[in-house]
Amino acid sequence: MLACDLVVASRSAFFAHPAAAAGMLADGGLVRDLHRLVGYRRTMDLLLRRRRLTATEAADLGLVNELTEPGETHAAASAVVAGFADLPAEVLFGLKALSASASSSVDGSFLAHESTTIALLKGRTSAEARRRFLSGERFFTDS
Repeated sequence: MLACDLVVASRSAFFAHPAAAAGMLADGGLVRDLHRLVGYRRTMDLLLRRRRLTATEAADLGLVNELTEPGETHAAASAVVAGFADLPAEVLFGLKALSASASSSVDGSFLAHESTTIALLKGRTSAEARRRFLSGERFFTDS
């Protein structure tokens, strides 16, 4: 779940990692990712005390984007994907790259990475998209 960009979960779901209970260290970047998302003390609490998070607790911590009723999760996740499926692949790639850089940039290098990423992708994004953005067109509704 920590490797996902967006998480849709049933209200009946729970999240836990059994490594410490099994006498092992968590691997695969779990400690780093959890620490980045919820902080040191919460990470230690969850892993050392082997706590299971309910879906509501995970949402409150920012680990889950959307909660659904049991049996409705697949449809809700499909709707989330449909909401951005028409974005150009370059935009999705750029957002993922910039987001990863923002969370790991501690030396002020983010703006340089942002400029480089935009420059690399500028030739691939459509002139029509840039024209619409610069024209002041509204892209969001009030709802």
